[in-house]
Amino acid sequence: MKYSIGLDCGIASVGYAVMELDTRDEPCRIIRLGARIFDKAENPKDGSSLALPRRTARGTRRRIRRHQFRLERIRSVLLNENVVTQEELDNLYAGRLDDIYMLRCKALDSSVSRTEFARILIHIAQRRGFKSNRKTDVNDKETGLLLTAINENQIRMDSQHYRTVGEMFFKDPSYKDCKRNKADSYKATVSRDMIENEIGLIFEAQRGFGNDFANKNVEAKYTAIVLSQRRFDEGPGEGSPYKGVQIEKMIGKCALLDGELRAAKATYSFQRFSLWQNINHIRLVSASGDSFSLSDAERKAIFDLCHQSANVTYEKIRKTLAIANDYYFNTLSYGEKDAAEVEKKAKFEYLKYYHQVRKALDKYKKDYIQEMDVDKLNAIGRAFTVHKNDAAILNCLQEQGIKKEVADILVENISSFSKFGHISVKACNLLEPYLEQGMTYDKACESAGINFKAHSGAVKEQFLPATAPELEEITNP
Repeated sequence: MKYSIGLDCGIASVGYAVMELDTRDEPCRIIRLGARIFDKAENPKDGSSLALPRRTARGTRRRIRRHQFRLERIRSVLLNENVVTQEELDNLYAGRLDDIYMLRCKALDSSVSRTEFARILIHIAQRRGFKSNRKTDVNDKETGLLLTAINENQIRMDSQHYRTVGEMFFKDPSYKDCKRNKADSYKATVSRDMIENEIGLIFEAQRGFGNDFANKNVEAKYTAIVLSQRRFDEGPGEGSPYKGVQIEKMIGKCALLDGELRAAKATYSFQRFSLWQNINHIRLVSASGDSFSLSDAERKAIFDLCHQSANVTYEKIRKTLAIANDYYFNTLSYGEKDAAEVEKKAKFEYLKYYHQVRKALDKYKKDYIQEMDVDKLNAIGRAFTVHKNDAAILNCLQEQGIKKEVADILVENISSFSKFGHISVKACNLLEPYLEQGMTYDKACESAGINFKAHSGAVKEQFLPATAPELEEITNP
């Protein structure tokens, strides 16, 4: 007997169905079906990932390691450029020491010794200010608090005419008792740009006093180390198997076309594919139980409605198509509830990312999205999904022919997108003409000449192989 097994894998269950196949390999009888239910792989208290504590600890270790490595490089510059000797460096913190913030302030107006200068540089490198990878990180609660504190400190510096952060922390009474952040207080947070400005002023002042240890070569090397920051999406450095853009490495293969990568769900092609699929699933059911499919004009009306409004409900669809009240949508579960209330709350939104892009582009020019072709909209969706760094996103957008001023507005107004679909952009584009005709997914695949059943014809084995290239591509531990 020929049979086929279908699986519906979720995070807390796996549904299965075993179907008997006829001579044409078409299902003809259900042999068995059911579901296996298990606990979600998450913390039951707050729904967080079980890997979160491990990931947090790893992030802390990495941050400490990079901090220590940065200080090691700073010390190497101080030694190699003859700012201090090894003996002076070893005894840098011996004996009675002047307040470091006083020294940072003093260095702006008078000459400091080599050891004092070394202390200043090491101290600044340890507290180099906050720099976000994304402008839109302001939407994150903690980052928003940090940016608010930075803005308040910048206003304080400007209003009190403090030249540098060090001078403000030394002279301003607000920081008399504490110059460090505590718990949820971010009062002492400053930006990386403010620290960069202080570095430049201190080096310039010391050169003016004739101190050769503050030459431009030392300044360039020191500044490069202090300001360096690995991009969030870049992963570890050379030698690590996880170097490079990790998201890009983990994109799966298209389920329909060999050699094609899956499309980001934010790409316009995948959004249109999903929208047509869901439109084609809609049927109207009468009180007597008869069901009717939508006409081409009605399906097109829903398609247009979803492009016009970011908030589409079944109530809006009913009004748009002028559907009589004695017909119901087969895609909704009404139960004993009032039909109008159910349809008012039920969302039909499959162009979420499209409307985020549209609203951002409107800041450049009203309805500018109409001037963007599908390839450019796909590039926007993919760039904000794969990259988590402003510079990388800008570079990616400009490579696709999007004007810099437009790319800048997108970066300023769009946060990150996430997740990938099961098929590629190419597959979406091949299937869309058939979906637009009202075909279901399987019929559209057949019409496009695509084998959607995923029967590879490979030799079947009872057990998974111990090693195989396919297993190496599985990113889930």
